[in-house]
Amino acid sequence: MVLGMDNLPSVDLPRLGASPRDLTPLLKSNDTPLPSDIPFIRDIVSREENRLDALNDQIQNLQAKLAQLTRMRDETAESVRQHRSVLHPVRCVPPEILCEIFALVLLSADEDSMARATAPWRLGLICRSWRQAALSYPLLWCSITPHSFPASDPLVMMDTQLLRSSNAPLVVSWQGDQPVDFRLLPLVVVHCDRWRTLRLSSPFASFHSMLDWLLPATGRLAQLETLEMIIRLHKVDIFSTAPALRQLVLTDREFQMTSPQIDIPWGQITHYRARYELWHQLSKILKRASALVECAVKITERPPLHGQNMILLPHLQRLDIDGSTILNHLEAPSLHTLSSRHTPGPLLGEHLPFIQRSGCSLTRLVLTGCEVSFELITLLQGLPALAYLRLECPIHPPHWSSPEPQATLFDALTLTGTSEICPNLTSFLYGYYPDTESKDPEFFGSSFSRMVQSRSIEVHAEIPQDPMSTRPSPLQFLRVFELVESRVPPPADLVTSLETLRDGGIDAAFLNHSDSENLRVQHNFFI
Repeated sequence: MVLGMDNLPSVDLPRLGASPRDLTPLLKSNDTPLPSDIPFIRDIVSREENRLDALNDQIQNLQAKLAQLTRMRDETAESVRQHRSVLHPVRCVPPEILCEIFALVLLSADEDSMARATAPWRLGLICRSWRQAALSYPLLWCSITPHSFPASDPLVMMDTQLLRSSNAPLVVSWQGDQPVDFRLLPLVVVHCDRWRTLRLSSPFASFHSMLDWLLPATGRLAQLETLEMIIRLHKVDIFSTAPALRQLVLTDREFQMTSPQIDIPWGQITHYRARYELWHQLSKILKRASALVECAVKITERPPLHGQNMILLPHLQRLDIDGSTILNHLEAPSLHTLSSRHTPGPLLGEHLPFIQRSGCSLTRLVLTGCEVSFELITLLQGLPALAYLRLECPIHPPHWSSPEPQATLFDALTLTGTSEICPNLTSFLYGYYPDTESKDPEFFGSSFSRMVQSRSIEVHAEIPQDPMSTRPSPLQFLRVFELVESRVPPPADLVTSLETLRDGGIDAAFLNHSDSENLRVQHNFFI
């Protein structure tokens, strides 16, 4: 029963008698009371003490009632929470959808081998239904990392995970620089016929003995499709008889380690990334890799090659190069995407001859480290089908503190109806180095805004066109970004131009350095 204020229990409190005289002066001073006042004052103290005891009793009764009401309130709230949780939509998620969510968890942890390996165990601890879904979903258990079992009995955990993976293809990651329980490796090798992806990464794996555990897998890699090796080895012959092998990464994502010399069935490789000397890339690899569709290579040395025959890569669609010398020796008639890195300087002379010789039609181009030059503008003039263009300035530009080279580029890219460079460009990403010294508000200048406006939908509709020609495609996506970390704000004229462009319907934005790096990952074309 809940008590209202009108239902509170009453307390019979003693009442004070009339005072023979006003005692207020005594209460507000240190005067001595009269002898006739003392009995009366003592009577007041006695009666006030009785009244105080009665009030304390009433407060205690009210506190007990309040505690009871509070407990009843908390119990009711908990009942509401529990019953409401029964109606939560997550309880109604079908097991197959739940498994798809589990798969996304593994995908998000792809770069973290520890998180990827422990995910299925942790997901199974949430609740009984999640555990049942996890145990019934073999793909959740197929990421095998031998060093990721910090348990009292890692052999049992590894055996359990392999059992739960059923017959699903396995992704095996071995990192030699992590503490590895070598007792786990034979358990993994037993299932080598199910390996789909194998990642071997260790800067300390310079001795063959560290990978002796792989030898029993020779000739048994029937399902292996992807091989990533970031190790220092001189000779490995384990994968030459892998019939399904298609994707090959022999260096890290930033080309920081030289690739091992490894026997590979090059004729069947479609995706390839590695770092070698030029002669090795050409004569030992690309000459034999006629099935390549995607290729990313870095040249560690650029010696002149004489008498080297031209290499035809008929199926190559995407090429990422660090060092353009290799283009002098290639033909790629199916190429549509080219990403090229340079040391600072106008080193673009190999690009246009390569494109013309190949007879390819590029739709995506990324140039990093090239200066604005006549060669660059000539290259862009020869790419009428280009739809995606990303340009980045040199690392240490000698004269880019002034906007003139940028204005030259933007003027060249301005559509006029008679002179059109890259008329089908729909995405333009431009990286610049912030000027930390100059306060010039016209760093970009009017040429930038004029160039973008000439590619807007409204202007396209107004430009007179030859009836026999195709109307250019309007620009839809524009990003301007910093190439280095900077605390200076973006140029004022750039901010104004981007705001105007957004009002005109173009997806335009400025990115700081960290955001541009995220964009680089999102727009990564290659393996």
